[in-house]
Amino acid sequence: MGVAFLCLLENTMKTSIVNVVATASLGQEFDLYDLKRFAPEVLYDSNTYGGRVAYLKAKGMEGRVSLFHSGKMISVGTKSEKKPLWN
Repeated sequence: MGVAFLCLLENTMKTSIVNVVATASLGQEFDLYDLKRFAPEVLYDSNTYGGRVAYLKAKGMEGRVSLFHSGKMISVGTKSEKKPLWN
């Protein structure tokens, strides 16, 4: 691409954040089935990915959190790192 085209593209392009992804680790494994029993907001199906992942999607949450039996978590679907998961 020519320099003139890139300058034109840069001046006319609008950007916006549509999805923020964050990761965390609890540092220990946990039982997703037990988590589901005590937290009704957790969606867990032992047939999904061999029972190694559950999802947290509660009312008022902008995104969702994938919870892994390893203790790792991935949050997706929010539009800002400053916006809380619950309103």
